[in-house]
Amino acid sequence: MRRLNALLASRWPTVFPALLTVVLLAPAPVLAFKWLGDWSTPGGQFSNAPSPKYSNADFKTSSGGDAGTLTVDMGQVAGTNLQAASKIVLQRNLQITGNAEDITVGNSFITDLQNAGLSVSVVFVPLANGQGAHQVTFVNFSKNAGDRQRTVSSDRSKTRLVRYGSAANGGNYTAIVTIQYQTDGNRSGNGRGRDDDDHGRRGRDRDRDRDRDDDHGRRGHDRDDDHGCHSSNLTNSWNNVSPHRFTFSGA
Repeated sequence: MRRLNALLASRWPTVFPALLTVVLLAPAPVLAFKWLGDWSTPGGQFSNAPSPKYSNADFKTSSGGDAGTLTVDMGQVAGTNLQAASKIVLQRNLQITGNAEDITVGNSFITDLQNAGLSVSVVFVPLANGQGAHQVTFVNFSKNAGDRQRTVSSDRSKTRLVRYGSAANGGNYTAIVTIQYQTDGNRSGNGRGRDDDDHGRRGRDRDRDRDRDDDHGRRGHDRDDDHGCHSSNLTNSWNNVSPHRFTFSGA
């Protein structure tokens, strides 16, 4: 034993730096998500309106995880007593690579509305519920201009903890983005818009209420500029001045 202790004592000054180098050079585990396949749409629905157009770009985070942007242009329509609608649903599969991952989704756009409304949602749906895996809501926003001209904008991000779940789920989720625009046709408004966004809704965002401890907060803001102009001739329009841009990133 004395010989062993003496041997370790004599060699420790040279062994310790080597061990430290191995530890420092060992690759750090990447707790992130990875994309599985590309964005796809089961088909859009539009009437008296242009078909929505979308594009995307992928990149890596500093920790090596996947990330990306998705841009959707809802175009513009205008007409007296116009009844128009446009809806697009986009989806993409992804996989959580650790037990849980902080994922941030950003949402920004600017749209002019008159006798029209819009809604935007982003949710992650697990392959199988259970053991912490459940639907996670990142965006749940809607606005209606009533019979006024209003400029609606949003520039915010939200971070949620997304869990790996059971072996049946295997960390697999589907990101689903839904955007819908519609005019009010020949229905007369009341001069006030109807609002319903994810920071003012009560009892509707069940995911947030159920997992409040997993919500790490929202950053950014929404704007609603009322131009104060009643539309006596019921001109119905929307103009997606700055297309919807979504960002997805992990830790």
